[in-house]
Order: sequence, then structure tokens, then C-alpha cells
Amino acid sequence: MKQYKIWNVINNPSYNTPKSFGANEYCTTHINVGTSSKNSFEFLTHETKHTENADGTRTYEFLVDGKLIKSATYNPKTKECKTNDIEKAVA
Repeated sequence: MKQYKIWNVINNPSYNTPKSFGANEYCTTHINVGTSSKNSFEFLTHETKHTENADGTRTYEFLVDGKLIKSATYNPKTKECKTNDIEKAVA
């Protein structure tokens, strides 16, 4: 097995593949660092989530270690997507 310095453990209920993929509800990636998959240490977790709102809009969220970094709201009627960069607003 090939050794990597960065190891991604992906949790995605839509697929079970290590290649490029899409997700319908959410995707969680646990990133470990070290010298191999067996000699690696937890570094961070990032998640991307999608929710459909009662008014028909869709909300997307990107979190790192459980903290919201960025969100966006997509309106399918107007086909506009408005982003909200949380990190800059907090800094």
C-alpha cells in the first residue's frame, strides 16, 4: 500500500469511493497527518452540509472542527447564490 503524509478519512452517505464525488446532504472528512495511514495523527475535520429551507431556498455550510467558516444561500427561483464569509466577519 502506498504511504501518504496526509490521510483523508471521508464519511459520505451518498457514495463509498475514494475518488471525486458529490454529496446530497453532507460530507465529513477527517484529516490525519504523519508518515502513513497507520502512523498518523488527527489534524482537523471539515464538513460541508446542505439543507433545504421551508421557503424553497437551500443553505450550504462549511465547517472546520465544528466551527462555521462560510455559508451560502441559493435561491432556485432567482438562480442567485449569496455567500457569507463567517471567518472575515469574526476576525
